[in-house]
Amino acid sequence: MINRTEESAQKIAGKFNLIYKKFDNLKDEIQKTDIMIVATSADYFSVTPELINPKKPLLILDLSMPSNVDPKVKLMESVTLINLDELSQMTNATLVKREKIVPVAEKILNEVRAEFFQWIEHRKFAPTLKALKNKLLYGQSQDLPDQDDFSQTVNRLAGRVASYLKENPSKADETLSMLQDLYQLDSEIDA
Repeated sequence: MINRTEESAQKIAGKFNLIYKKFDNLKDEIQKTDIMIVATSADYFSVTPELINPKKPLLILDLSMPSNVDPKVKLMESVTLINLDELSQMTNATLVKREKIVPVAEKILNEVRAEFFQWIEHRKFAPTLKALKNKLLYGQSQDLPDQDDFSQTVNRLAGRVASYLKENPSKADETLSMLQDLYQLDSEIDA
């Protein structure tokens, strides 16, 4: 942080936790830096080609109004100079690009929202399916010799019921009610 007035430099540097240097060190500090932000209200160019190391890359953001960097600086190969007008144009171009992407983003959000609400809708099947599996596995299978095969059969059966419910949402409530009545599942369904 360098300012023509040392008191102002100290005040601004303290506010933003920056290191400040005296104005007399301007050339040395510019020659050491990689990125420089110029924001002055001087009536003359405060940054000129003589202050810049022509062999070291330097990015200068000139936020001054009017510009406070000598236009000759832009001609230096090692320097990239971006002034306030160019920043505004970049910002506007970025906003235009973002506006074009908004419909695509909205479409993606709507698809994800629809999938989420479908998932929530299918979650209402879970308690009945769980109760059905429990009833079949633990209520009927104690006497069977091969528990693993029976478990697989029950899981396939529950999977088929789940697929049917998903593919026939208009019949889901009726089917769930029928399963609950048929297997007397009401008391076993967790809320």
